[in-house]
Amino acid sequence: MKEQIATRKKKHSRDEEIERPVEGTFVWLLPVGKKKGKLQKSRRGPFQVEKVMPNFLVKLRSLLGAATLTVHQRSVAKVVGAHTMKQMQEIAAGGENEFLVDCLLDHRGKSKKELEFLVSWSGYEPEENTWEPYRELKDTIALDEYLEEHEDLKHIIGHP
Repeated sequence: MKEQIATRKKKHSRDEEIERPVEGTFVWLLPVGKKKGKLQKSRRGPFQVEKVMPNFLVKLRSLLGAATLTVHQRSVAKVVGAHTMKQMQEIAAGGENEFLVDCLLDHRGKSKKELEFLVSWSGYEPEENTWEPYRELKDTIALDEYLEEHEDLKHIIGHP
């Protein structure tokens, strides 16, 4: 029991040494855990810090859509230098053949294998919306937000 308490205190002390992000600044989102391959991106973003919360959590806002995510402050790194919002949006959009999900509008299918979502793409008109399979969206923030409003789908995909 004493070892567990000492470990908790040590982790807490380490967190306090990390510079807390400031609301309104730009940050990179760093990968958590080991990289799965040399082609995996070393960072995502940039994002804007929307809110610094208790327990070392930070709410980030995507620069290319309305998506937000909450992460531990150890998962972010400050963008060095002074940049305008427009410059940061251009950097964020720089991925070639990369499309950002703005939000999920609807779903169809009764099993995980046939489940599809109607995707609204950031920067595209409604007529460009497409149906995409669950497997392509399973790691997106947009899916997490959609599932908050559609609790009935969680049992289909086994989402906590």
